[in-house]
Amino acid sequence: MKIAVISDTHGNFSGLKELYIYLREIEQIKRFIHLGHNFSDVEKAHLQAIESGLKEEETTFFSDLASVLLEDDSPLSKIRRIVQVAGANEEAARKGLAPLIEYIVLNGVITVAVHDIKNLTGEDIQNGYLFLHGATHIPQIEVLSGRLFVNPGHFSLLEKSRQTYALLEITDEAIKAQIRYEDHSVKEEKSIKIKRSRKIGIR
Repeated sequence: MKIAVISDTHGNFSGLKELYIYLREIEQIKRFIHLGHNFSDVEKAHLQAIESGLKEEETTFFSDLASVLLEDDSPLSKIRRIVQVAGANEEAARKGLAPLIEYIVLNGVITVAVHDIKNLTGEDIQNGYLFLHGATHIPQIEVLSGRLFVNPGHFSLLEKSRQTYALLEITDEAIKAQIRYEDHSVKEEKSIKIKRSRKIGIR
């Protein structure tokens, strides 16, 4: 399973659209996690993709699929084609339109998605195995106490530092995380073996 993770687009929905096209056509990625700031960029990129000539069925990657689940017989699997969380000061969070923290299961691995890692509780960290977070605009992959923490950095036009995103590849044995620049070259890569005790029986 391969997943793309992006954070802190801050209005760069044109860049988000171009990244989507690359991920869809070249990397063959169908699952995407947006970690907030700005939550609404996904919907705007969706509209821009349609306006640029992509067919509606080719842009479902951007759609708000909060109620649409992937086909999976397991009731524990809440994997969506797109998962979005919002920063605490975003309108979507204040109005209850988006969660601050989202638990998802990726190939049996309990994954916690959050915009700002400061919003995680000790219980969240105890329960999770893979943590995806943003807010700092600094790309980073860390292994702490046997858990993998991935910050994809930012994909904003407002920063002087280069845009980055993350790619995750999850197998039954390991998680490989990459930080990539906007030109898709690899900045950083780390892997962690998955302990059987940390997996849920979902494939």
